[in-house]
Amino acid sequence: MIAVKCKCGSELRAPDDSLGKNGQCPQCGASLPIVPWLFCPECRADISVEADGYFTCNCKITGRRRHVFGGPPGTTWTNSTHKALYQLCSTVHENGGFCFRASGRIGSWWAIPIVRGCSCKQRVIRPREASLPFTDVDEELAKTTPEQRDLIFGRNNRLVLDAGLVPWTDLIRGYSCIEFEYVIYDKGLSLESILAAGVSDEEARASWERVSVRRADDQKRWEALAKLRAAGITFTVKQG
Repeated sequence: MIAVKCKCGSELRAPDDSLGKNGQCPQCGASLPIVPWLFCPECRADISVEADGYFTCNCKITGRRRHVFGGPPGTTWTNSTHKALYQLCSTVHENGGFCFRASGRIGSWWAIPIVRGCSCKQRVIRPREASLPFTDVDEELAKTTPEQRDLIFGRNNRLVLDAGLVPWTDLIRGYSCIEFEYVIYDKGLSLESILAAGVSDEEARASWERVSVRRADDQKRWEALAKLRAAGITFTVKQG
């Protein structure tokens, strides 16, 4: 199935053989061309892939041209560019958070192995060929075992994830999963909550103590900055 989005905001599905034809929105009645609805995976903005396989999105750097895109889960995209593109087929492996999140996305290339131990594959999509369906990552996560989630996110991260303390998307930063103590710090988790999630007493208390020291240091820095500002001292952040 092809995902189509009307100007009225309706998200629709159309048969594969309707690509390039015109249809009618059942919500607003407007005529609309059957072209695949794609989006930037970083900010979810609607995008249009150009002939060279790139698109422009302003979510990070104004005018930046990017080459990795996605689409609604379960739908496909037929390569309308003049070059072969590649779809990431992720596997479960150690520190595989980024790969898991990017599963099913399409780009000009994937530098595999993406991280150490990566066993992912990429499938070529030649011009006029259709992709595999875009991945429903939440659905795939629900199919994994605790042992597999340990590999993807790390055991302690998996425990607080399974306990509902953090969403899985908050466990990934850049190409890696973040360390457990940073999860505690960023999400403001209490010692009691991580112990209740099943983290061992020794690991929970050691991580909590490191986080407590960092919070205390941060508090001292903020207080010092506040005193300087109160004294009329200003700061300029130098770019570059």
